[in-house]
Amino acid sequence: MYPKHPWSAAVTVENGPESSGPCCFYPAVTLTQAGTRSINELSELKHRRVKVGGLIVTPQSPPTAKSTAFLGLEDPTEMVNVVVAQQVYVQYREAIHSTFVIIEGVVQKEKGAINVLAREVLKV
Repeated sequence: MYPKHPWSAAVTVENGPESSGPCCFYPAVTLTQAGTRSINELSELKHRRVKVGGLIVTPQSPPTAKSTAFLGLEDPTEMVNVVVAQQVYVQYREAIHSTFVIIEGVVQKEKGAINVLAREVLKV
C-alpha cells in the first residue's frame, strides 16, 4: 500500500523546457490499479515475480556492463535498481525512455542489495 506522499494526489510532468505547463497527471492510484507492489515490500519477495511502478530517476548504460542497462525506479515508498538485459531493452526501448513505467520482473536479493531483473517494461 502506498503511504500519503505528494504522489498520492497526482504527479505533474512537464513537457520539457519549452513547455507552457503540465501535460499529464499520473495519480498513484494508477499504479495500484495496475496491481503493482510498493518498492518497500520487495525485501520480503526474494526470487518472486513482481510488478512495480514509478518514476525512472537514473537510467544508465555503462560501457562495461555488456549491453545491460540499469534504471533507478522510485515510487512513493522507496527506490530500487532495475536490471534490463539487452533483449528486454531492445523490445521495450520506447517505454524505457518514458518518465513513468511499470516493470514486470523478478526480485533479486544478494548481500542486502535488492534489484529487479526486468522481463517487461510498460509505459504508464
